[in-house]
Amino acid sequence: MLISTLSLVFVVQVLFLARNTIYHQLAKLPEPSQKTFLSTFAQVDSWICQVLPCQNIPLADFSAWAIEYAQLDMARGQGQLKLQIRNKLAVPVQWPDLELVLSNAENQDLETIYLKPSQWLPPGYPLLESGRFASPREEVASDLSLPVPREAAGYRIRVLYLENPASQP
Repeated sequence: MLISTLSLVFVVQVLFLARNTIYHQLAKLPEPSQKTFLSTFAQVDSWICQVLPCQNIPLADFSAWAIEYAQLDMARGQGQLKLQIRNKLAVPVQWPDLELVLSNAENQDLETIYLKPSQWLPPGYPLLESGRFASPREEVASDLSLPVPREAAGYRIRVLYLENPASQP
């Protein structure tokens, strides 16, 4: 009896401590089984959160993001970046930072620009104000102006998570 009780307490504690990671891993399952496992775990999680104080922490996962569309129009030192990005997962994920690498006609890197979510998300975007996470399967389009070197002829854009972009090489 004591061993059963201790085992149950141990399992509940592990589920409590790993609940955000479990949600994240379940959201990466193939679509047909994902819904079943997510709804089952949501019921278990609901019970756990009635007993213990839960905090939903969105994870930082660059693989959760799909850049659906990116176009940088460059004209005389001014660039206009049109971007559409989507959270592919069925769980909340932190908004990512973006890295924009500008190159010349010989494909040599000229400049790297790091953009925090507050810089690339549309002004006043509601989710950014209420918390730094994207809802499950959320998609957002953005349009921003930024200075680019006159000799810029190409670009690469990628999603990443940075603590301090100024310290990046």
